[in-house]
Amino acid sequence: MLEIKDLVHVYGDGHTAVTALEVPYFAASDGEMWCITGPSGSGKSTLLHCISGLLRPTRGTLTWDGRPIGGPGQGTLAELDAWRARSVGYVFQKFNLLPFLTARDNILTGAHFGGVGPAEARRRTEELADRMGLGHLLDQYPQAMSQGEQQRVAIARALVKNPPVLLADEPTANLDAANSRAVIDLLQAYGARHAALILIASHDPMVIDAFPHRLPLSKAHGGERRPA
Repeated sequence: MLEIKDLVHVYGDGHTAVTALEVPYFAASDGEMWCITGPSGSGKSTLLHCISGLLRPTRGTLTWDGRPIGGPGQGTLAELDAWRARSVGYVFQKFNLLPFLTARDNILTGAHFGGVGPAEARRRTEELADRMGLGHLLDQYPQAMSQGEQQRVAIARALVKNPPVLLADEPTANLDAANSRAVIDLLQAYGARHAALILIASHDPMVIDAFPHRLPLSKAHGGERRPA
């Protein structure tokens, strides 16, 4: 279970300080699917960065199954890197594919940093590619793919290590309706198959309607877990 208490992140200091995120309390269990909603600037991306260990909040605590995962003074940088590498799949809004690697090798990087052995990594990559309609693209470079194809490769890279936590930041922002629906279906299918916790930051009505739980954030005071 993920549990967050009194989470605050402030950018800057003194008279230039800006509170980017406030979450008084949030808890979510394995297998749940949450959509983080709110206007631009409400802290959706900041929250995902704090959960993944990419960003340390100014104050507050974050725990996974009772273990600290990145609040102030919680864990070394090496421990946070290990948490993110092995337990968190992150789908970035702008894909973040490495342009000098093929689709296959981009996916394999996720397996490598997740500690998956080479033979198993190749097997999982081929299996994901078949399931996601990427088999014919594995030897292609990102620049030769459509945005929808790049997003599917980015999702496969996040899933290949079978993470218990899957984070996605505006995963449909650059996609048309058909590709958006395909992305939603892929993420939901993964969550159901692996009982993974899924947290998606989005303002897309299609995404919001597709997920049973919502964490609304606002620029004023962040969010608190409550049923939608």
